[in-house]
Amino acid sequence: MSMHKLTVGGGYRYLTRQVAAGDAGLSAAESLTAYYEASGNPPGRWYGAGLADLGSDARRLRLGDVVAEEAMGAVFGQGLDPVTGEPLGRPYPRYEAAGNAPGKAAGKVLGKVGTAGGGLGKGSGEQTGPGEPVGKADAADPRQAPGPTRRAVVGFDLTFTAPKSVSVLWALGDEQVRRELYEAHRAALGGALEFVEATVIRTRVGRAGRVQVATRGMLAAAFDHWDTRAGDPNLHTHVVVANRVQGPDGAWRSVDGRAVHAAVVTVSELYDTLLADETARRLPVVWGMRDRGPRRNPAFEITGIDERLLTAFSSRSERIHEAEAEWVEAFTAERGRAPSRVETTRARQHLTRQTRPAKTVHPLKDLLAEWANRARALTGQEPRDLAAAALNGEYGRALHARDVGAEVRNALLTQVIDDVSQRRSVWTTWNLAAAALRASKPLRMAAPAERLTLVNEITTAAAAACVHLDDERDPVTRRVGENLYTTTELLAAEKVLIDAAEARGVPAQHWAQLPAQPESTPVGERFAGLAADQRAAVEAICTSGKALDVLVGPAGSGKTTTLAALVAHWTASMGAVVALAPSASAAHTLGAAIGAPAQTSAKWLYESVGDGATRRAGDHDRLTRYMATRPGPERVRRAEVARQVIRAEQDQWRFTRGQLVIIDEASLADTRTLARLTMQARQAGAKVLLVGDHAQRGAVDAGGAFGMLARRGPLAELTSLWRFTHPW
Repeated sequence: MSMHKLTVGGGYRYLTRQVAAGDAGLSAAESLTAYYEASGNPPGRWYGAGLADLGSDARRLRLGDVVAEEAMGAVFGQGLDPVTGEPLGRPYPRYEAAGNAPGKAAGKVLGKVGTAGGGLGKGSGEQTGPGEPVGKADAADPRQAPGPTRRAVVGFDLTFTAPKSVSVLWALGDEQVRRELYEAHRAALGGALEFVEATVIRTRVGRAGRVQVATRGMLAAAFDHWDTRAGDPNLHTHVVVANRVQGPDGAWRSVDGRAVHAAVVTVSELYDTLLADETARRLPVVWGMRDRGPRRNPAFEITGIDERLLTAFSSRSERIHEAEAEWVEAFTAERGRAPSRVETTRARQHLTRQTRPAKTVHPLKDLLAEWANRARALTGQEPRDLAAAALNGEYGRALHARDVGAEVRNALLTQVIDDVSQRRSVWTTWNLAAAALRASKPLRMAAPAERLTLVNEITTAAAAACVHLDDERDPVTRRVGENLYTTTELLAAEKVLIDAAEARGVPAQHWAQLPAQPESTPVGERFAGLAADQRAAVEAICTSGKALDVLVGPAGSGKTTTLAALVAHWTASMGAVVALAPSASAAHTLGAAIGAPAQTSAKWLYESVGDGATRRAGDHDRLTRYMATRPGPERVRRAEVARQVIRAEQDQWRFTRGQLVIIDEASLADTRTLARLTMQARQAGAKVLLVGDHAQRGAVDAGGAFGMLARRGPLAELTSLWRFTHPW
C-alpha cells in the first residue's frame, strides 16, 4: 500500500480525473459515467462508519453507495456534506504560494472562515509541507518551483495494490479464478480498512490540538482498477479518505495526518498478509519470497508464475527502475558519491512523473484478450496452462492463533526484534507490528481476527522484550503507536560512541606550533587554498585530543578538500591514516581524494575481528603444531616464514597508536559498525574521525548515531558551499 496526500485545488482535480478514472486523465468536459461505460471499471463506492452522520432523515448515504462526481466535489473539493451541503467543520484554508506575493509572509492564509464544528489543531494534518506527492497530476517540477507552497489537505489516497503474481494470475485465469482473486482482494482490503478505521484514524482536540482522540469513523471513497498506465495487469484499489472526521463530541475536525503517515507500513504489511490468507483459503496456491535483484527488496508472491510473465507485466515499474538506475549512475559519476535517501526519493518522484505514459482506456474484455496474447507470445503456452502451474498447491489447514505454539512464537519474537533493531536504533509500536506481520507472513491464518490476534500477541511480547524509552511528552499527548523502544545492545553501542567523543588522551598538536603564514612553508602548503571554515575544521580535529571527532558538511562544502589537507598534515606530523567508508564506491572515491588507501568498513571488520581474522589465527595454530610435530631445520624455517607472513597480514588490519581513522559518509554507517570500529581504535590508542552530513544521509541498518553525535557537539563544521547541489 502507498499513501499520497490530496490537496485543495489540484489535488481534488487529480482525484476526479486520475484516481476515480483509473489514470485516464479525463478532461473537464468528459464525465466519469462515460469512462466507466467505456472501460468496464466499476464506479467508486462510499466506505466508512462516518457515512452514518451524513445526510438527513430524508436521505442518507450508505455503505457501498455509488460515488457521484458531484458528491466527490462536495466532500473533497469543499468540505461539505454531499447530501445536505452543510459544512463539515471549518472550510479548507487556502494559502498563498511562497514567493508569489512580495512583501507578504510565505504561506499566509488568504481566507480561513471560522464555522461551528471544532478547531484544527497543530499537527492535525490540515497543512502540507513543501513539495507535492507522487502521482499528482499538477505537481510542479521542484527545479522550477519558486518556493515551498502550503496547501490544505483534503484527503489521503491509500492505494492497495495486489502483488504482481496475483494480478498476473487474475489476468490469465478463467472466470472462476478471476472472481476468487478479486473477492480475496476485496476481503483483504476490507480487513485492512477495518483496522485503519479502528486503530489509525484519529483527530486532535484541546489547546493546540495536543490530545489525540478516537473518531466516529472515517469517510472514504473506494475505486477499483484493473491495469497500469502501461497496460499491464494491476489489480488495485484507491481508497481516498476524507480529511474530515467526527470526534466523540460530534464536532467535525481534520484527521491526524501524522498518525496516518506513521501507520502506512504496518497497514501495507497487513493487507499483503491478509491477501495471502484469503487467496490460500479460496485457491490451491502457495506463497513464497521472490528475489527481485540488487537494490530491491524480495517480494512475497504466489509461486509457480513464470518469471518472464512477472517481468513482462511489470513494464511500468521496470521503466521507473531503469530510469532511476541511469540517474544514480549519472549522479555518482558527477558527484563522486552515491545519492542520499532524500535525493533518491526526490529523483524517483520526478522520474515517476517524467516516465509516465498517457493512459489509453480499453474495456476489460479487450485487456484480458491482449494479456492472453502477450503471454502466449512470450512463453509459447496457453494462459490456462500458465495459470494451472500456480494452482498446483494443496489446501492446507488454516491456523488459529492458539495453534501457534511456544517454540514458533519464540522464533517469531526473535525475528521481530532482529528485524527492527537491524533497520533502526529506535523504533515504535508501529514498527514492531509491521515486523510481526512480516515474520508471521508465511503462516496461513483462518480469519482476519486470528491474524490480528497473533500479531497483537507477538507485538506485545516484543515490546516487553525491548527497552522502553520514556520521552518527555505527557502520556496523554502521545499518539497511538508512538511508544519508543530500543535494545540494551544498541544502547551500549551508542554509549561507546558517546564515551569516545568525550574522552581525551589521544595524540594532539598545538596549533601554535604552525607558522603564522602557513602558505610560505612546506607545512603551510598543506593548507593553501583552504577556506576559513575548512582550516578551522582541520585545526579543531588536530588539536582536540579526543578519541572521536565529528566533521559535518553538506554536499559541495569541500569535505574531501578538507580531508586531503588533514591527511597531509597528520601523516607528516602525527602518524598514519586509515580511511574507511560504508561502500566500495565511496571507499574508492575517498582514497583517490585524499591520496591514501581506503577500505570498506565491512572489509576492515571482516579482516580484523571477523572470519578473515579467524582464518589467519587457524593457519597460525596449524603451523605451530606442524613445527612441534615435524621438526627439521628446513621445515621449521619455512613454517616460521609463513608465520611471519600471517603476522604481517594481521598487523595490516590492526589500528596502531597515533593513527587517524577516518570513516567517511558516517551517517550511512550503522551504529553497531561505528561502535565496533571505535572500540578497536580506542584499544589501540588511535583517533576516530566521523565525516558526513546527518541532514541528508541515512543508514541502511540501525543508524542515527552520527546524527546523535553531531547534535551533541562540539564538532568541526563546514558551512560554505562551493557548488550547487543536484536539482533533484
